[in-house]
Amino acid sequence: MPLLRLQRVEAVLGSTLENISIEGLEQTLASTQVAEDLDLDFKAEIYGNRDDDKRELAKDVSAMANTQGGIIILGVEERNGIATTISHIAHSEPEILRMRQILASLIAPFIQNVEIKFQGRTTEPSRGVYIITVPKSEWAPHAVRVGESLRYYQRDGAKSRILSENEIAEQYRNRFAAAESQIDKLNNVLREGDYIPTRGSDGLFLVLALVPNTSGSMKIAHETENSLLSWANALRVRTMRHAESGVLPWRQSTTGFRRVTLTDADQETGLADFRKAELHSDGSGYCAEMVSWFNNDQRFWDAIDERVATSLHDQLVFLSEHATNHCGTIGDGILIVTFATRGARNGVRIFRRGESGAEQPRRIVRDFIPSRHTINIEASAQLGGERLSIASRAMADMLQQIGIPGFMGFSQSGKLMTDYFDTSQRNAILRWASSNGIETSTP
Repeated sequence: MPLLRLQRVEAVLGSTLENISIEGLEQTLASTQVAEDLDLDFKAEIYGNRDDDKRELAKDVSAMANTQGGIIILGVEERNGIATTISHIAHSEPEILRMRQILASLIAPFIQNVEIKFQGRTTEPSRGVYIITVPKSEWAPHAVRVGESLRYYQRDGAKSRILSENEIAEQYRNRFAAAESQIDKLNNVLREGDYIPTRGSDGLFLVLALVPNTSGSMKIAHETENSLLSWANALRVRTMRHAESGVLPWRQSTTGFRRVTLTDADQETGLADFRKAELHSDGSGYCAEMVSWFNNDQRFWDAIDERVATSLHDQLVFLSEHATNHCGTIGDGILIVTFATRGARNGVRIFRRGESGAEQPRRIVRDFIPSRHTINIEASAQLGGERLSIASRAMADMLQQIGIPGFMGFSQSGKLMTDYFDTSQRNAILRWASSNGIETSTP
């Protein structure tokens, strides 16, 4: 799936960005006058190594991100803004890395999801063009560092120009409005859904909701319910919770307005009702899972921090994979983590592993303050420690409200601290970490 679709540019070039070829591009340039525009720029050569050349790259990319996105093709000669011939420049992986480093060092804030790829000739793959794909940024304006100052650019026709003070202020107002809109949408995702399963015993539920900054798209058809149910159950056996103690399968899927709801309730017997998820067609959604244990003390909902942390991690992966794999969302999103209850009791107690309800060293909380984070959705969906790092920060927010500084099983750098987990489950956790690209450590 291409990370970005620019319909006007693709129509002009006669190909999707994903399938563009040198031969097809040469044919298009020979038969059509392809002109530079807001979203299309040609360069005969790569950007040079002088400071001015590096700033030119940063200017061109930031101007497109500040306007409506676009592509820059390096290796196409132009005359008066009209592409003429392809110069067939040489391929170099270090050159791609160099351009990425220039963008990272000279543009503020950093523009996510800029793609740089080389497209070679079929007969001579080492020569061709570089294609820089720039998405329209939700977090414009982006500035170029010039010494100690910042300059803001925008595309104006086929050229880039410096933004005026009023234009800069307007873009900042748009950025803040977009951020507020994301928070409103996040709250609506929770408000619109009855996110606590309606049947079953009283309990404490951990709830995660995710809204991408850039909306994706998932077609909801007759087969969508079954395909999402199959995906959820395939993911279930790869979760940390399943490695520890097993997790009940998802059993039901139902379609709603631009969303599909999953539960673990058996429609015929009514057995189990511990999890519920709502997956929206734009990549947003929420997931709720019971994390309390059953005890004889009916005054409180009790939970162990290890149980909460593994559930948080697994729900984060669940929502992130839906957003990226099913809806094609890219970049950042807003994650909210909170608790919800089914039934009436006097509050919530969370204990560290090894503590029991008889020892009450922590305060009892009736209402938790939700934990809110901006996360990179793609990193959260991929193997590696980024998702543990996010889970560590969110756990710290929740546990500090009951007097615990943080969860000792996840480090903030994304390592799994294996000694904190129950000895009977440690080997299973180690195997899970190895298969998921998670680095392990001991205190």
